[in-house]
Formats: sequence, C-alpha cells, structure tokens
Amino acid sequence: MQLKRAGLAHSFNVSLNTISAWVGRGCPVASAGGRGVSSTFLWKDVAHWAYKYKIWPGHAEPDQGIEAAFWRAKNIVRLRNKRKRKRP
Repeated sequence: MQLKRAGLAHSFNVSLNTISAWVGRGCPVASAGGRGVSSTFLWKDVAHWAYKYKIWPGHAEPDQGIEAAFWRAKNIVRLRNKRKRKRP
C-alpha cells in the first residue's frame, strides 16, 4: 500500500514531525518529494524498517500479515493512550 507522509503518520498514529525524523534515521521512501510534492512510502517497507529498529509498537512481524500486524499496532497504541488518560 503506497501512502503519502500524512497517511503514513495516521496509519502509525504518529505526528508528521515523527515521520520526518524517521526519514532522517533511514526510513525507506518510495519516491522523494520536492516543492509542493509529498513523499510517498510503501507501508510494508516502513513497517519492516520500524520493526527491525524497534520503533514500531507491533509485536507481530509485518510478514505475519500486514493487516493483522497493522491493527495489532493500532490497538497497542490505543491501549497506551487510554492508560495515560486514566492517570490523575
């Protein structure tokens, strides 16, 4: 699945600044953007990269099913956010 920077940030539940930082750390880019053109990313490549460097919260490897790994990561992030809100 090919995504632009905003779509990738949404799918990993991170900010656009985080995506920029990831690119600086070596995150794979399908096509580099330029003036007025957003970079595009392949979700599977980014998921593998993030899993390899322990950036991605998913505990299942992306190869075990992209959809399953994606939703597992989303649920982990959602649970972490709920726990943070409950603290006084």
